[in-house]
Amino acid sequence: MLWTTSESHMVATESATSVNFPSTRQHLALPEEYKAYLIHTSLPSEAEDRIHGLAEQAWGAIVPRTEDREPLTIRTTPYALAYLIPYFYMAYLGGSATGGGHHGDSVTFGYVREDPLMVRNEWNRGLMALVLIAKSIDFAFAPNGRLKTGEKTLPSIVQDHTSPSQSPKPGAKESVWTSGNPLASILPRPVFDALDVGLTMRGVGYDFGQYVYIHLAPVSSSRSAFVRTVVPRLIRNYMVMDVLDTVEKRDDLLPHLPPIQRYTISTALHALHGLLIYAHISVSYDMAALTGVLVLKQSPSSWPPVQGDLRSTRSLHRFWSRTWHQTLRHTFLLLGGFPGRWLAGDVGVVFGTFLASGLFHELGLMAAGKAFDHKVVAFFLLQAVGICLEKTYYSLTGRRVGGVAGAAWDALFVLGFGQMCSNGILDEQRTWACDTTGTVDERDQTACTAISRMCPVTNWKNLSAYSLRVPVNPAW
Repeated sequence: MLWTTSESHMVATESATSVNFPSTRQHLALPEEYKAYLIHTSLPSEAEDRIHGLAEQAWGAIVPRTEDREPLTIRTTPYALAYLIPYFYMAYLGGSATGGGHHGDSVTFGYVREDPLMVRNEWNRGLMALVLIAKSIDFAFAPNGRLKTGEKTLPSIVQDHTSPSQSPKPGAKESVWTSGNPLASILPRPVFDALDVGLTMRGVGYDFGQYVYIHLAPVSSSRSAFVRTVVPRLIRNYMVMDVLDTVEKRDDLLPHLPPIQRYTISTALHALHGLLIYAHISVSYDMAALTGVLVLKQSPSSWPPVQGDLRSTRSLHRFWSRTWHQTLRHTFLLLGGFPGRWLAGDVGVVFGTFLASGLFHELGLMAAGKAFDHKVVAFFLLQAVGICLEKTYYSLTGRRVGGVAGAAWDALFVLGFGQMCSNGILDEQRTWACDTTGTVDERDQTACTAISRMCPVTNWKNLSAYSLRVPVNPAW
């Protein structure tokens, strides 16, 4: 029996009771009883083909292949962002099961901007859609709607023709948007309320804020004092961003160093990349806070610090629950933590939350056309393992992880294991940027160089020579 390949199936061709091995050009006689076994194990069944095809169609309906997506242009951008309309309608309803926020996946992944320099923007566009999907689920299943602190019931729809400032609720705490906001006297209450709850991430002033740690640093009610505190921090973090962005790009010699030195330097670069993200989040938040306090006349107390002090981190649990920003904590609880608690209690909360975080980061990048990478999800699941080990240590000894040993433990999981996350994300950014076309012209070369400077951790020379069809530049 001679085996040949035809399309995606192995077909059996009757010639003689032999199998041809091209490497040796010899024929091996097979007993008759093995023929049926070979056919059964080598040929995929019709049922398997059908299941595989249906699975591909189902996944393709959510995340189409890059070649099947429409280019994201000025003309198609309104279609790509069309899910914002039903999302804010659900936000206005405050928890009604009516709405269509779940359509955010199809309209987001249905478009792609094939510009290597816009990979991060495409990533952010994917992340935004996933956040709004999670919040839409929350609106749909909140039994009493999303209430502000002190509220017992949602405002009546028939009263929504008045402005928010004209109908304050007794005992209700002012949220990020309603603290003396001039928009409250301009926008109709339905629009204002939809913006209020729809744009609130940590739940400051809302009932779901109980699940998120809020830094209660002393904040002066004086706007001038708030500005004197925030502006120097904003300038400092912006300068840190500029310095780290410059240092981070000095990766020219990494491919040529011995393994130990290369790993040491790549670990340092990974730490710098984390500091860069930390500073970038702080700068973005402080700019929004200044806009809210100075332009929208909001209370400084509506803008508590978004991150903790890195120097105070002495355990993995503290790093992820207090030091690192908590803007997406409720999103991860909705997508993984709460279902995990239903399945496996407290351990399920930890693993479900970090599983949701890993999938969140990866699916966000799929909006930019990258393939799924399990290493990113593995990194976040390892964080759950580390936190559960800390809990076990506390239950056995009665002492919490801390001190120098706790800081080293935290560094092992965040910096040591973190490189698999960086390599997974950054390698795919390079691959997507330099593999969009079969040829490399001067513009592609410039774009690939820019992406390689943005992604300093991995061996760019070997990567490009192996899989990207990009001429190896010694300067890389």
